[in-house]
Amino acid sequence: MNYILKPISTFLICILFTSCFNDNVKEIDDQNFSYIEITDYPLNKENTKNARLILYKKGSNFKEKISEYDDFSFEVTPSKVLNIKFDFDNSQPINEDMEFIVNENFYYQFKDIAIRYDTFKKPNIIGNDLYLYKNMKATVNEKPMEFKEYKIHENKTIQLPFALAKKL
Repeated sequence: MNYILKPISTFLICILFTSCFNDNVKEIDDQNFSYIEITDYPLNKENTKNARLILYKKGSNFKEKISEYDDFSFEVTPSKVLNIKFDFDNSQPINEDMEFIVNENFYYQFKDIAIRYDTFKKPNIIGNDLYLYKNMKATVNEKPMEFKEYKIHENKTIQLPFALAKKL
């Protein structure tokens, strides 16, 4: 009986040690972002009813429109945050400039957009779990910003202060 248990236990110990040195890819997040949060949103503003995300040819100074999206959900929280959820797939690469317009009153222009893959490593008993996700870097209304906050199993959010918005 001992001659059977010894090879099995040796095999299991080898598997345990070799798996400790492997990183397992657990999740690939293919969405560029899921929400835009506008912080310090004035509660006295009219109800937010519409928004548009317009993609322009890069370097065209927001003149040559490529495509436009207007499928969003809205929620204004008591803590003065306007949550705008993207109700469309935005996993395609962004090689354009973007303009985000809310209620035809104010807008944000994104230039020099760079979307890069990054990893979040979460130690596990047997090795590490690697979570792959996208982060975004851009110039928003002439201010350089980086959006790389990521929480496992939550949607990615671009946070923009209302003070950064420009009026139409």
